[in-house]
Amino acid sequence: MLFQSIAGYLLSGILTFGALFSWFLMISGRFRPHFIMPCETEECKQKASFWFFMQSLLLLFAGGIALMRTTQIQQGHTDNVIENLIYGLSSLLLIRVIGEFKVLGFFRSENESEFAQTDRKIITPYFLIAFLLSLALVI
Repeated sequence: MLFQSIAGYLLSGILTFGALFSWFLMISGRFRPHFIMPCETEECKQKASFWFFMQSLLLLFAGGIALMRTTQIQQGHTDNVIENLIYGLSSLLLIRVIGEFKVLGFFRSENESEFAQTDRKIITPYFLIAFLLSLALVI
């Protein structure tokens, strides 16, 4: 139970940190489209900041769900809704780590673009750590 609590707090913390860091990048003007998606067209670059903001909101929501599940574990309480949301969160994190076999995830085939390099160095390891921590809340 102690391991689950620590993992839950760490997961909630890194997901919340990811959201807050995203907002910092956007407010400071340091955001670049390759932080969120591979962009070739100008239209894609314009939509990138919207999707980056949406990702930060989802990270914040996921951090809250992880914190709620951690509290439930500590109290010995079970709730099917929160448990199912944690299963969904773990599944989404695993899918993100695996990737889509072209430009994101561990099994990507492209390594030359700015997005692929950012994904390889920062994004995929971040989501791998989050996935591994989420496994403690699933058990």
